[in-house]
Amino acid sequence: MTGSLRAVCVAICAAVVVALAAPPTASAWRFTFYKHTNIHSNLSFAWVDPYDGLVYSASWRAGSGVSTNACWVDHGWLPSGYYDMTGHVDHFDDRIKGRVWRLSDKRCSNGQLRTALFIHTEESPWHGQWCEPWCWDGDVDYYSEGCIKVAYPYDIGALHARYHAYGWNAHGWYTAPNALYVYG
Repeated sequence: MTGSLRAVCVAICAAVVVALAAPPTASAWRFTFYKHTNIHSNLSFAWVDPYDGLVYSASWRAGSGVSTNACWVDHGWLPSGYYDMTGHVDHFDDRIKGRVWRLSDKRCSNGQLRTALFIHTEESPWHGQWCEPWCWDGDVDYYSEGCIKVAYPYDIGALHARYHAYGWNAHGWYTAPNALYVYG
């Protein structure tokens, strides 16, 4: 088994363990984000199947920030810990565009408050490409201003489909406690 394959397997197993050991959410699903590098980390989505009671998960390459300093506002990757999900919108049209999952604000280790945190990709509000700046060009697009970013179009599409099939099938602004655990 190669080193990178082994790392992915370890990250997936850790995501499932964390999802099962973490404080309960309002439903049986959870995101986990394992921080490895700014452009090569791992976002996982785990859920309990309501029919057989088994835990399933899916994982995607993801990035966060341009620095590993979690206290550097709009540059550092997400601080470690639990986050509430405060909403999901399919056609967001603000500083970030397209499909977004809004995360709660978080204080980092020095007390600095991190705000405007999302899971998203680079796409237009209608899930297409506007080049530039909302166009997926490759590895460089995993960098962010501190949010979690996944690739367009396949990874964001698969994440979105699983979230609606096994997570909360909700749009708009709501609170899902402890919906994301960030570590690494």
